[in-house]
Amino acid sequence: MEYFGIEVHGAYCFTPFPLEENEPLEDQWFFLGSDVGTLRYEFRGYCFDLTTTWYGDKEDILHEKNVFVIRVIEGPRTLGKTFFNKNSKSDLKELKLLMKEGIDFIESIKKMSDDEISTLPGYPRDANWDDSHLCD
Repeated sequence: MEYFGIEVHGAYCFTPFPLEENEPLEDQWFFLGSDVGTLRYEFRGYCFDLTTTWYGDKEDILHEKNVFVIRVIEGPRTLGKTFFNKNSKSDLKELKLLMKEGIDFIESIKKMSDDEISTLPGYPRDANWDDSHLCD
């Protein structure tokens, strides 16, 4: 399957990714928000989500303070631990490179043992975290 022009295996679109890489971002402003898209990997009882979020001012989409945030979060086995958290400028080429990095990271996790996964560093869980969207 392709996700934003990136070949992915063993995943599905949990929420569609509506942005087109060959269209100007300014023409796609209506897709930008807190959930731009989520790619989900389920294996060995794990549920890893590659999430894409955009934070910024839709009046000035290319402003340097606007960012895409790519995260890799796992739900049931690690209680919502974030393993990957990186920002990209509001630039579709940079976003695609960062998404590919996140996908490659998940592919590397799939080869790890449960013990190796449990010892990976991560970002602390936010006290306000809503995990209702994660796998049961």
